[in-house]
Formats: sequence, C-alpha cells, structure tokens
Amino acid sequence: MSFSRRRPEAETTTSGEIPHVTVTESELLALGEQLKNALAQRGHGDPEARRIGHRYAVLLATDTKHRETSVKLLEWLVGAWAAEPEKRVLALNDLSRVLDEAGQPARAEPCHREALAAWERLRGQNDENTLRAAHNLAVTLIELGRRDEAEGLLRDTVARRTRVLGATHPDTIGSRIALAGTLRGSPQRLTEAERLYRAVLADLGDTGRQAGQARQNLAAVLFDAGRSDQAEKMYRRTLTDFGRLLGAEHPATLTVRHNLAVLLNARGMIAEAEREVGEVLAVRRRVLGRHHPETLDSQVSLSAMRANQGRVTEALPLLEDALQGLRATHGPDHPLVRELQRVRTELRGA
Repeated sequence: MSFSRRRPEAETTTSGEIPHVTVTESELLALGEQLKNALAQRGHGDPEARRIGHRYAVLLATDTKHRETSVKLLEWLVGAWAAEPEKRVLALNDLSRVLDEAGQPARAEPCHREALAAWERLRGQNDENTLRAAHNLAVTLIELGRRDEAEGLLRDTVARRTRVLGATHPDTIGSRIALAGTLRGSPQRLTEAERLYRAVLADLGDTGRQAGQARQNLAAVLFDAGRSDQAEKMYRRTLTDFGRLLGAEHPATLTVRHNLAVLLNARGMIAEAEREVGEVLAVRRRVLGRHHPETLDSQVSLSAMRANQGRVTEALPLLEDALQGLRATHGPDHPLVRELQRVRTELRGA
C-alpha cells in the first residue's frame, strides 16, 4: 500500500484578511450587551443596532471560538441590509472573509460571487473593491480544486490590476502569485508557473512577506518538477524569514514547515518528517482549529507517513477524522475527498 502522494501546499491568500487586533473577552461581552439592548429597545431595523452588530461580528471573528457566531450575525446583516446595496455588500465582504479564514470555502464561494456581482454593479469592473472580490473568489475556487475556472478569473484580474495599479502593487503581486498557483494542477505547465514566480521575485527583491510567499510556492513547483535539493534550500530560507517576520505559530510559517516535512518524507528522512508534521499538526489544531483545511492537510500527511510504515491502525483514525472535516468544509464531491475515500477503502482492506 502506497499512500505517499502528499504534495506541498501552495500559500495563496485572500485580499483584505481579518485584521489581527487584540480584543478582550470583557470588551466582547460589553459590545454584545450593547447589541442586545439596542435590539430590545429599538428592534432589528434600527440603524444603530445594525452598526453595533456589524462591529461586534467583525471583532468576534478575530477569535476562532467565536467565528460561527460572527458568521450568523453577518448572515443576519446581509439579509437586513437588502434594501441598502453598499452596506449589504460590505457585510458580504466580511462574511466571505470570515468563512475563508475559518477554512470553509464551500460556504464562502456563493458569498464571494454575490459580492463580486454587487461591486461590478455599484462601481464597475476596474474598481479596487471589484478586483479584490474577483481575486478572493479565485482563491476560493483554487481551494475547491477548480483551478481552470480560477485561472481565467485571475488572468483577467492580473491584467486589470496591472493596468489600474501597476505590476508591482501589492494587490497585483498577490494576484500574480495566485495565478501561478493555478498552474500547479498540470505537470505540463510547471515551467510557466516557475517563470511567473521568478518574475514576481525579480520585481520584489528577496525580502518581505510576499517575496517569501512567492519563494515557498516556487519551492513547491521545484518539488513537483523533481528538483528537491533546490526546493529544500528555498523552504529552509523561507522558514527562517517567516519565523523572524511573522512568528513561529503564524499560519504562513506553519505552511512552510509543513511543506518542508512533506519534502523530507519524500527524500527518505521519515523520522524527521513525521516529527515535524506532528508538531505542525498540534500547533494548527490549537491556532486554527481541529477541522480547518490546513490542520486537516497536516493530519492527512501524518496519516500517510504512518500508513506507509505499515502502521495502519494509527493511520486510519487520523484519516477518518480528516475525511469528516473535509466533507464539511469542501463538500462531498471535492477531488481530495474522493481520493481519500478511495485510500481509506484500501487501508481498511490492508
């Protein structure tokens, strides 16, 4: 039984992510009480109650344990502002990014689509809000395995952002990185993906968050192309940079560390790889939640490493739990879900 086809992750971020602000439980409780009082005294149609509700929802989203409450509040606001298009689309923006950060792309997709259509009607195709919505929809489509659809959307977005903002604007760079990521689904197009990532690095220089993102995604392409020596050097360099810039437990740092573990496993350094991916899994469970897609990716990788060592009884529970989470976040027909269901059947018969 071989269960080793775990590839490094590409890091592709949405635009306008949830700001990392510090908010205490007492502050959240106070704001929640304000909302409760406003609704009781003035009703759901009161503008001030809705304003408080929107602020409350955004702050709740900064804490993973409150994200589902944030989602419910934002869904209420999207409906409540049906007659006020700009407020409705701003609530949709927040709803879609909360779902993205919660690792629920199947739920986020229709929100992104509605937001994109709304911004196009309100501001036109070249407005920064429209282009941000297009980028974010494409990133969600990549997560859902629909790379061809994402590629067309991103080629248009890159062209528009280049024309409006310039080729080296951070938003344009983000879409250029995402476009290169769509090409990883095809072995025949790795050369184009490598060219696009190297062009980004040439424009950015060798330091900074986006340069690190492009470098680690280039490393994933080199891994896919069989150039693992070069890929390992890039991962180790990026891991050092991200640890310094972002911290050891930042999701981007954990992605690099996960990818390095996958590469080490492929190169036969199995004990080191299993230790690394196990540590990443533990941190991701704590930082992102047990059923976030990035957590589940580390869980599947650990399951694969154990299965390939003949430790099927240790591998199966990890795989079963990951499948349950991926069905919820990506839907039952996602290609990864189908692949892992096949693997599970084979492991059960091993």
